[in-house]
Amino acid sequence: MKGKLNKNVLSHGITVLAFMMFNLLGLGSASTQPSVQNGQSASGQQSIQQAGQREQSASSQPNRREQISFERIIDAPGVSKETIFNRAYMWFEDFVWTSGAGTEILFLEKESGLISGSHVVDNITPMDAALGVVLGYQRVYHIVTSTINLEINDEICILTFSDTTWRNSDSRPNVSYPLTRRGPENRIADIVVREWEKAATNLTANINR
Repeated sequence: MKGKLNKNVLSHGITVLAFMMFNLLGLGSASTQPSVQNGQSASGQQSIQQAGQREQSASSQPNRREQISFERIIDAPGVSKETIFNRAYMWFEDFVWTSGAGTEILFLEKESGLISGSHVVDNITPMDAALGVVLGYQRVYHIVTSTINLEINDEICILTFSDTTWRNSDSRPNVSYPLTRRGPENRIADIVVREWEKAATNLTANINR
């Protein structure tokens, strides 16, 4: 009986020792399972995080196929709708003279606070213009046309440029294309947006003078 008891104790000791060695070497079931938080494994959470970062990065990139546009909200604290309208109208008249041929006021309504018209940026030199001069090509310019709108109310004016198209100076007037940021059009768009930003800065100064 005593021998049988010693044999059981020895067997139990060997089992405990083997279990301890098993866990010590990292082979236990607790060590081989991936860490889980909120029902997601560590690798799964990392994949979701990376996908979210890619989605956020993609959403921050402009859609180069979209027609370019511009909007500026101009605050004018303490300035009435009538005063803003009069100052914006005077600014627009000067803007007509300093912009390309074809810039004009097409709609004017003081009661509703709306002024709209067309804006033209011309004489945009193509990137290959220098090569054209060397080879004796006819000099061609890019011409960009857009709709300009001013929405006016007490203490605020919203300036927008939209419906933007472009054409070459040697093409027929009715042959134009939506201006996007695809390929070579991106350079034209940069030039036009800089003109819009200057216009917005100048209008802001005139309204808040």
